[in-house]
Amino acid sequence: MSHCGVGAHHQNGQVEKLIRDTQDHGRTVLLHAQQRWPDAVCENLWPYAFALYVEIRKWTPRSIDGKIPYHLFCSSGEVKPNLKHLHTFGCPAFVLNKVLQNDTSKLSKLSNRSKMGVYLGPSPNHASSVHMILSLQTGHVSPQFHAYFDDMF
Repeated sequence: MSHCGVGAHHQNGQVEKLIRDTQDHGRTVLLHAQQRWPDAVCENLWPYAFALYVEIRKWTPRSIDGKIPYHLFCSSGEVKPNLKHLHTFGCPAFVLNKVLQNDTSKLSKLSNRSKMGVYLGPSPNHASSVHMILSLQTGHVSPQFHAYFDDMF
């Protein structure tokens, strides 16, 4: 085992390249969302864009051998990637009204059934079907299950 000196970036070129590529792709994800929806997406969402790119990279087969990094890390190839829970970063997300999530209450026909938010990626602390949504009204980020996404915005 050898240790790198502080500030000696040249001593571990492979890791430094991976970090730079991950930052560049995370920035690209954020800039794309800003171009599509400049009123809702800002630079403060950088950590979410970075985390979503890492999640996508984890489940994407490598070009050199076609193996999935998650399988290499866990030493198993049994888990198939379920990409239906990943959506475009910064896309509009429509979250079902709390009253309708309980199934016991009903709203009038003319009232809103959902609130619009911004998709920030899958929740790191919940199931893969739970998503992090930024509320446009409050600016609060919360995990949501009952959501519909407009990936082609």
